Formats: sequence, C-alpha cells, structure tokens
Amino acid sequence: LMVVGSVIGHRARDKANRVAQTLLARWRKMLEAGGHPEFSESRVELLGGDFEVTLRLGVKHPNQKALAPLVRESATASVSMAQGGLIGPGTLSPVISGYCFLMPKSVVTPVVD
Repeated sequence: LMVVGSVIGHRARDKANRVAQTLLARWRKMLEAGGHPEFSESRVELLGGDFEVTLRLGVKHPNQKALAPLVRESATASVSMAQGGLIGPGTLSPVISGYCFLMPKSVVTPVVD
C-alpha cells in the first residue's frame, strides 16, 4: 500500500510525520482487529522543508486482502488530521525492487541488435 500527500504551513515536516505515524498506528489497530499479522515492512519518506512537505507512506503485508480496508482509511487524514494536509487514498500495487551489483566484464557478452 502506498499513500502520497502534501502538507503545507508552519512546521509542515512535523505535521507530515505526525500524520504518517498516526496512520500507521490506526492501520495496525485495524489489522489486529481483523486478525491479521503486523506489516512485514513500513517506510515513511518526507520530502521538503518546514513550509511544504510531500509525504510518502508505504507498507508491505503478505496478505493483500488485509490492506484493502486501509486504502479508504488513508484519505481520512485530509479531513481529520493536520490542517493544510491533502492525503489521497492509497493504492495497492506489487512491490518492485531494483538491485545494483558489479560483474566482471569478462562474464558479459555485449550484443548489438
């Protein structure tokens, strides 16, 4: 589940972090109430300064169905949390990861097509 939003105003960074932590706490309670295990991973990213911040909040869970009710819950942050916040409903998508590594040149055969 990935949630993205903006928070503006004085101490926007603090507000955005508080929104993220509050959403995580609410989501954990919802998972527990549904009999689901904890998230396997969570990540909060705050991009910006003191007056305007973009918030990215992501969580991983082994059961995608456990995340479905949380999609709508994320949008409540816009109306019931920090003033100046606009947090959209989350999106469910598979997690794609890229990994960098080094290989000896002798192992790779270059091809021009």
